[in-house]
Amino acid sequence: MPDPLYFPRRGPKGTRKLSPREKQIYDLIVTEGLTRGQIAKRLGGASNTISQHVNSIYLKRGVVSAQQLIIRHWKYRERKLMHDLVVKCISDFARNWSPQIECDSTESGGVSSDGGFLQ
Repeated sequence: MPDPLYFPRRGPKGTRKLSPREKQIYDLIVTEGLTRGQIAKRLGGASNTISQHVNSIYLKRGVVSAQQLIIRHWKYRERKLMHDLVVKCISDFARNWSPQIECDSTESGGVSSDGGFLQ
């Protein structure tokens, strides 16, 4: 499943894919909860430049705040983890499953060949 947080989509300015620098800033916001000033200090960039990157990230992701960005990020991760878990469980079941070819009709309460219950 492609990651919608990084997957390129068409937007008002062309592509909505994050640039490498935007991705770096995005990761600092969603994983560490850093503010624009903290990101500027960490990366050694000018505060105005970092603000421009953050605004671009918000525009591309359709959010207006860091809180919305973080919530959207972790909700997606939760859905992806659940999806991956379900796929794994189904794969494990399918790999270990073998159809029962014959049914023992001598036992009381078994299933007959026509799908009915034996008495």
